[in-house]
Amino acid sequence: MRYEDMIFTDNDKSRLKENRDAICSWVMENIVPFIDDDASLSVDFGPIYRCPRTGTPIETYHLAVYGRKHSFYFMGERGSGFIGYGEKFGGLHDPFEKVYSPYEIFPVVDNWKMIKQRLLSMVEERKGARKSIYTFEV
Repeated sequence: MRYEDMIFTDNDKSRLKENRDAICSWVMENIVPFIDDDASLSVDFGPIYRCPRTGTPIETYHLAVYGRKHSFYFMGERGSGFIGYGEKFGGLHDPFEKVYSPYEIFPVVDNWKMIKQRLLSMVEERKGARKSIYTFEV
């Protein structure tokens, strides 16, 4: 079933918002402190979209975590947040912290295990690279 074809009850919607808040808290505690202010980590996920022109497979969604608050243009207003989210071809990110639509929250919740693993892996890679820089000897 495609995400946009799902039907959510009021209880589902409430629980998805709780899940979103838990994801945001986890990211703020476990990922953001390990990202430089001017850097970000991005994870692509979701159903595969095939470019009709090139046939290239591309995951539909992306989630980006920024080292400092990032500016977004969300629902006609400017806002900021540490976690950006959106469809790959949707143009702009939305601040995930402020997303309320269950249709936007569910793809992240549904793919959270993989997203979490990729974020942790990227943080470990950065730590390893930083260690090489600061322990370098000639």
